[in-house]
Amino acid sequence: MPEHATTLFHYALNPGGYWTGGRARTIRHARPNMPMVVVSGCITQKLHARATAAGVRELICKPHEVEELRDVAPRLITPRIGD
Repeated sequence: MPEHATTLFHYALNPGGYWTGGRARTIRHARPNMPMVVVSGCITQKLHARATAAGVRELICKPHEVEELRDVAPRLITPRIGD
């Protein structure tokens, strides 16, 4: 992973909510303070729980508008307690 990366946007392409969060956990281990966003067309309770457990800060449902991404950006650059 490039050291200059500041945020990870990950598209969960797995249909039916089978996203496991493995990539997010790997990145969280390597870069514990990197904000992560998962975008999916199928945000289920299972996906939400897995994403939260993997350290994902934001979930965005597809299709999304540019305004949604604009609104998420400030939350990603604001440090959270413990980060």
